[in-house]
Amino acid sequence: MKALVDPYRCMVSGHSLTYYREGKGETILFIHGITTYSFIWTELFNSLKSEYEVIAVDLLGCGASDKPIDVDYSLKNQVILLKEFLGILSIAQVHLVGHDVGGGVAQIFAVRYPESLISCTLINSVAYDFWPVQPIVALRTPIVRQLAMATLDLGMFKLIVQRGVFNKERVTPELMDYFFEPMRYQAGRVLYETR
Repeated sequence: MKALVDPYRCMVSGHSLTYYREGKGETILFIHGITTYSFIWTELFNSLKSEYEVIAVDLLGCGASDKPIDVDYSLKNQVILLKEFLGILSIAQVHLVGHDVGGGVAQIFAVRYPESLISCTLINSVAYDFWPVQPIVALRTPIVRQLAMATLDLGMFKLIVQRGVFNKERVTPELMDYFFEPMRYQAGRVLYETR
């Protein structure tokens, strides 16, 4: 898997967001889903950058972006942050591509800021702001959360990823390293445990 270009960072509402940006032309903004970050867009990013300006952003609390504990991580708040982010980059309109909860963010963005869209593409998306779903809500119970995190440490995380990937042979050690990267650090683990 060829990595994205070197990251950029910008301050949005007092928090650092990490993003990757390349190419020229109409802008495509990629929004990832839960337990992932911008790495999931690597192949699309690299294949489209010759015809478009492509941006893959790590949402607040994900990837290399800040992971504060005491903020609103709702999809609606992520939309507010993305609108501010686009303003900072002086981008008026985008093709928005959202996956999973990123699709929910994209739907809310489309309703709130239709003038900022060229198009909106959803991939395996949640429905609007129907998040968190019941299994995630259950993780707010301390004992359930601790058991779930212990299970992930024991290799269950790879089985979960394999279940969500169509081409099972793509679940390589390198891909799993990308998935597990945020949980290697205390801030990432605490955030996953408290969401």
